[in-house]
Amino acid sequence: MKIYMTGIFFSLFIMTSLSFAQPPFHPDCEEEDCIEMQADFPSGPPDPDDPGFMGRKPPKLTEERIQKIMQNLETAHPEFFKKISALKKDHPKVFERTIHKLRRFMRNEKKDPEERKKLITIFTEQIEFDLILERYHAEKDPGKKEKIKAEMLKQMTATFDKKEEMKLEILKNIEKNLEAKKKIHEKRMADKDKIIKEDLEKIIKFHEKMEEKNK
Repeated sequence: MKIYMTGIFFSLFIMTSLSFAQPPFHPDCEEEDCIEMQADFPSGPPDPDDPGFMGRKPPKLTEERIQKIMQNLETAHPEFFKKISALKKDHPKVFERTIHKLRRFMRNEKKDPEERKKLITIFTEQIEFDLILERYHAEKDPGKKEKIKAEMLKQMTATFDKKEEMKLEILKNIEKNLEAKKKIHEKRMADKDKIIKEDLEKIIKFHEKMEEKNK
């Protein structure tokens, strides 16, 4: 009896899923323009996710997690890894901020190599900005501070332009992805009767199979 009830429940679940005849959802879609894969580049200096910015702090990364990020960097981006390693020793606060920015970047392995190269350039420029910011806070002379401030402004402008260019590419990819989804939807609506009939046949065959097993 227990097996029979389990079969009925599973059958109802399948019927409910198929009866709406919806296309499957793939959160880990492999399309390069997949919406779920977008916008993993850092938000820019000053970064709202930086420790201490606006009084908010991201959760502290474990040493194990940091080591994993560093190992991935060493394999995928050896030159950038050297730069990050030097930060850990000489500029620990900049290292911590950078590692937090790299979390999502390292997790997303489906990014196009050229796009990843652009992101590395942005990360590098943000590191340079953070190092200039350290100089600014350490400097006591007002005149020199103004010069450093102008240097930071120049650095931020260059990074801003690169990031906005990448965002524009993402928007174009999203538009392309949306058009493709619309075409799929239009085709399904045109084939509505056929799809529903095929789904009904699947439901009946599945139910008959379950009935046979539970006899």
